[in-house]
Amino acid sequence: MKRLSQAVSCGGGVSQLLDEGSLPVSLLESSSTCVIDMTSGNSQAVIPPASKKLVDSVTQILH
Repeated sequence: MKRLSQAVSCGGGVSQLLDEGSLPVSLLESSSTCVIDMTSGNSQAVIPPASKKLVDSVTQILH
């Protein structure tokens, strides 16, 4: 996140890490928001149910 945060800040933007249980709908629906998925690339990774629910909720808002 540190590397991405520096690049976003340099470009004039603001980076924000979404925590489990945090679902800022207005931020996610904003046309000026760019969402980057940072989940593990390992297809065998086990995602805890709470994290899976958050990912599913964000995905539903974005589509």
